[in-house]
Amino acid sequence: MLIYKNTRRKQRIAEQERQIEIQKTEKLLKDQELTAIDAMISGQEKERQRLANELHDNLGSTLATVKLHFQHLTKNRNNSKIENLEELYAKTDHLLEEAYQKVRTIAHEKNSGVMANQGLLPAIKKFAKKASNGDALQIVVQDYGLEERLDNALEISIFRMIQELITNIIKHANATEVHISLTNHDSLLNIIIEDNGKGFDTKVISQKDGMGLRTIEKRIEHLEGTFEIDSTIGKGTNIIINIPI
Repeated sequence: MLIYKNTRRKQRIAEQERQIEIQKTEKLLKDQELTAIDAMISGQEKERQRLANELHDNLGSTLATVKLHFQHLTKNRNNSKIENLEELYAKTDHLLEEAYQKVRTIAHEKNSGVMANQGLLPAIKKFAKKASNGDALQIVVQDYGLEERLDNALEISIFRMIQELITNIIKHANATEVHISLTNHDSLLNIIIEDNGKGFDTKVISQKDGMGLRTIEKRIEHLEGTFEIDSTIGKGTNIIINIPI
């Protein structure tokens, strides 16, 4: 009887410790969400400001000069007494080519990720690093074709969905490994979240957990995306999300 009581006591203490750890993790993830969203908004504003400065400094003066040249050419195109018109035409053509190349350079920098040091992907990677817990839980993030920033509101929505799904895994799945994959397939964002946890019967799920998943599904439907869950008891869970971007 004494052994039974001691065993039950240890089980209660272990469960209390587990609940305390879950509460700590939830607070950490909530704080991380606020930090990540602030970073995404700040990064988007900095990116816009950088682009505006780039256009103003590198392109504005060139186009202003082209405009002056055209005004002069238009005013004097029928005046045979004005010298160097051909030279002015050549200069104007050169400036237009220069402006075109500057636009291409700015576009290339944006597409190559120069201005994408903030945003969804860095936020998810930082979140995964914070949520990982040594050998108890490892969260790995892989990405393919996500060099460009997405719309700010879309980034925040996707981040919140991923955070909520990972939080559910931490709280309920008893998983030690989670893999998050984000892939851009021809303007379609594919998100796969896999865990090696205890899994569950998708047909038999608690009202509380089911409500959370349905809320995420509604968000994805609002974004004109799709949401699938494949889970087997004892074999983990696989979540697939597709969202047009």
